[in-house]
Amino acid sequence: MAFPRFFLVQQSFPRPGLGDGAADPAGAIRTAVAEELTKCGFASRIRPGETVAITAGSRGIANIALILRAAVDFIRGCGGEPFLVPAMGSHGGGTADGQVEVLTRLGVTEQTVGCPIRSSMATRVLGELSPKQVWEERELCEDDKENGVGAVDLPTRRCGLPLHFDEHASSADHTLVINRIKPHTHFVGDIQSGLVKMLLIGLGKHEGAKLAHRAAIDYGWQRIAHAGAKLAIANSNCAAGLAIIENGFDETAELIGLSPEDFLTSERELLQQAESLMAKLPFASADVLIVDETGKNISGAGMDTTIVGRKPGLVQSNIKRIWARRLSEETRGNATGLGAADYCSPGLIKQIDHHVTRINCTTGGNPRAGLVPLSFETERKTATAVFSTLGLCPPQDAGVIWIRNTRHLEHVACSEFFLDAAKAREDLTITSGLFNLSFDDGGEMMEMPCVDDFLG
Repeated sequence: MAFPRFFLVQQSFPRPGLGDGAADPAGAIRTAVAEELTKCGFASRIRPGETVAITAGSRGIANIALILRAAVDFIRGCGGEPFLVPAMGSHGGGTADGQVEVLTRLGVTEQTVGCPIRSSMATRVLGELSPKQVWEERELCEDDKENGVGAVDLPTRRCGLPLHFDEHASSADHTLVINRIKPHTHFVGDIQSGLVKMLLIGLGKHEGAKLAHRAAIDYGWQRIAHAGAKLAIANSNCAAGLAIIENGFDETAELIGLSPEDFLTSERELLQQAESLMAKLPFASADVLIVDETGKNISGAGMDTTIVGRKPGLVQSNIKRIWARRLSEETRGNATGLGAADYCSPGLIKQIDHHVTRINCTTGGNPRAGLVPLSFETERKTATAVFSTLGLCPPQDAGVIWIRNTRHLEHVACSEFFLDAAKAREDLTITSGLFNLSFDDGGEMMEMPCVDDFLG
């Protein structure tokens, strides 16, 4: 089969950055953390000797160790005694040691953040949301349509939702919730990934995360988010939040301190800001999207479903086939979200830790996320299958976008089909000549070249 030729292209995105151009970016983060936590009133709530639990999630957030260290130093400066709690639901295999290991891979250790890490899967129940409370929280939302929830479908068999809260955090005098605000890979609506999700699911540990996701199937995430946040804030020691906004280059764009009563209203606005800064594929439509690596460190769904256009409940992008080539090393075999792809490389199949993937997908209430796409004996045979399912388009003329992962989209490769369109775009810079999609003698595809390969 004749495959298309490719060229490299560099994308330009808005690039606001915290400490951009500063001589000491780490110092800029420390200053911003202190200013924001003071502005939202957190400093005035801490009394000398009081303990403060700080949430640490499982996502690959830019500068997360620096941000956490800055929060630790700030709390100590207020006379408090800080410690970290892993707040990542069932991630890390749903074990206390596994969650510490996840943090270590993210560069978050007791040494880097300067305080103890207390990890446990034990929780306390803050209270229970009744079906009536949840149902009456909001009018029918868009995500309800996604989940098949309707106003006439409120059977009495629905149970209430007990809200779990990390035991170590619950035992502290205060809890500081830290998380990045961004679109969720499955949930839709005005509250997606952020402080509320960390409060209800991250701090809920395995049991709380499982129940919250199950409740979202019945009621829709927006009702759970709004009703749950109100109950959790009223019944917990949550004293403040620190929201993180990133730009399209995987950099810290802004830090925002929030008092708990502002979580719901502020997250709506911050979500819109985060969406406007997100990186995107260079073209909305393509025959094939090749994704070199997927993994939980890249996105909760392995590859960001908002970017690749396969998020439930949203208008889908016109990409006929997605081919995933491997799992990232950092994901440790967790293949959650792989079901969004149509094909995968044979080497990826061998990387999957099926036990960890099953736990994550079941806890999240999304079994389809754990489906394994079609694969063949070699990548050449897999590519042949991919390009054989594009309709009447000759494979060599296919419109293909080739990315390393959905977090790093500044430099991508596009097939020759897009060349003229790329030349006409001011936000795209062509950085190479044409090159072939090539395979070694064993049928494995050669890696995407970099710009330096074409210099000199």
